[in-house]
Amino acid sequence: MFACAGYRVRLHDQSESMLSRGLKSIEASLKKLESKGYLNNTTQAILSQIAPCQSIEELAGSDLLIEAIVENEAAKAGLLQKLSTLCHENTILATNTSSISITRLAQATDIPERVIGMHFMNPVPLIQLVEIIPAYTTTPDTIQAVKTVVNTLGKNRYYLQTDPALSSTVC
Repeated sequence: MFACAGYRVRLHDQSESMLSRGLKSIEASLKKLESKGYLNNTTQAILSQIAPCQSIEELAGSDLLIEAIVENEAAKAGLLQKLSTLCHENTILATNTSSISITRLAQATDIPERVIGMHFMNPVPLIQLVEIIPAYTTTPDTIQAVKTVVNTLGKNRYYLQTDPALSSTVC
């Protein structure tokens, strides 16, 4: 979705074979969307926006880092902590979860004020809804920046949900 919207994307996975498999999966999905007329650009043009990264350190300097690993709190917290060491002063760290406490994940990082949940609904290219889940420590500026990014992706609907650990209220 980010590459489709014109963003330069860096893609990292835990091994070269998984990274290659991920890129092939993205390409297959894009070709399917292109054949149905859902894309504003060609598959190859969109793929040119995605740079595979062998090392997690290559993500340093990114404005927005989104983790989408296995739904395991310890694994997510460990990755977010490592990613937080690569961030500049404005980087936002996002997690693609809606069931793990964003507040607890944020506490594992060096930048809890810039950690937020961004839960994309499947199938991501077709569903307009994105849950935005701030941690207790997430700043209003971080929330607004994520809302803006979601809108640039062509997603015009989102729920601003409170952290599951704090409340189940949907705002």
